[in-house]
Amino acid sequence: MKNVLITGGAGFIGSHLADNLFESGQYKITILDNLSEKTHTSSWPGYLKSEYKLIKGDVTNHEDLKNALESIDIVFHLAAELDLNPDYQRFMNVNVGSTALIFEIIKKYNLKIEKVLIASTQFVYGNGLWTNKNGDKFFPEDRSYSSKMLWDFYNNEEKLIYNSCKENQDVNPPNHYALSKYFQEKLALNLGKLNEVDVRVLRFSIIHGKRQSIKNTYSGSLRTLCYFAKMNKPFSTFEDNNSLRDYTPVYDAVQACRIILEKGSPYEIYNISNNKPLSVTELAQIISEEFGIDTQFSSKVEWRHGDIRHAISENKKILDLGFLPIHDEKSVVKEYIKWFKDQDLDFERFNKTQNIMRKNGQIRSF
Repeated sequence: MKNVLITGGAGFIGSHLADNLFESGQYKITILDNLSEKTHTSSWPGYLKSEYKLIKGDVTNHEDLKNALESIDIVFHLAAELDLNPDYQRFMNVNVGSTALIFEIIKKYNLKIEKVLIASTQFVYGNGLWTNKNGDKFFPEDRSYSSKMLWDFYNNEEKLIYNSCKENQDVNPPNHYALSKYFQEKLALNLGKLNEVDVRVLRFSIIHGKRQSIKNTYSGSLRTLCYFAKMNKPFSTFEDNNSLRDYTPVYDAVQACRIILEKGSPYEIYNISNNKPLSVTELAQIISEEFGIDTQFSSKVEWRHGDIRHAISENKKILDLGFLPIHDEKSVVKEYIKWFKDQDLDFERFNKTQNIMRKNGQIRSF
């Protein structure tokens, strides 16, 4: 039986991954988490199994990380700074620095770590690959022209076609979070090869399901729209509500993680996605139905600086490993909403956070 360390394992994806690995009967689970106030209360979540070894500590602290890595065979490094706040140094310290520290400790203490799996994001692709009707390729740099409310991309006057992102295509991180994750990927792959440690990169799509933080502003549109629905207010969304996202059920995502662990190849990058996108409008309609309200959008047009038009990842590499998505996106959204309604919601914090994002220029209006 292998000993697995999951950093950030008390959180959303980490806790589901722990359950998936544990229930296979092949792994013992250790969780390292700092129980950040941004995501958690001050105590360990009740959904964590009693069989897990729980260590409260920080991935940027040498002693905490050293203690957690003792007798470990496999590391899933999921702990990260996830918000879009402008504390740029912290993003690099947590997302990049902690990765460097893992390999420093492995080398210094000659730890026999077999595999390190690094959590990244599909947002490293930026706006991705677009093509015209002739098949010519375009990699748009940014969304600065969104000030003209042209949400899609054009070549002269021809509207371009978005292509699902592949692991081997060019990347163009659109914000400091995505950039820090890309640096983390490159560092881990490099240090893994230097120290003969098998490293694999997990580029997660938009993962959703129960246990997703209702406090963290980076939890995404599902959480945000549910807050508006609960307050019975029009949905305040971005752009024209036609952006597409891979809303991949967390149960499928962690199954993909285990398949990559057991069947993947060293020093490879894998998209984790069901490749079944929904538009923001479709998501809002599901939420409205579950809350028993009409689907109404705010008349105020806004967009989020550093965001991308669409986020869809091709999943052929994990399908070839045997991944089979079995959970319906809409049913898991409904399951999340049922869970969300039972949570202790902080409406004051939610509204305050929205205002801070506008003040910082992260959300921009017309």
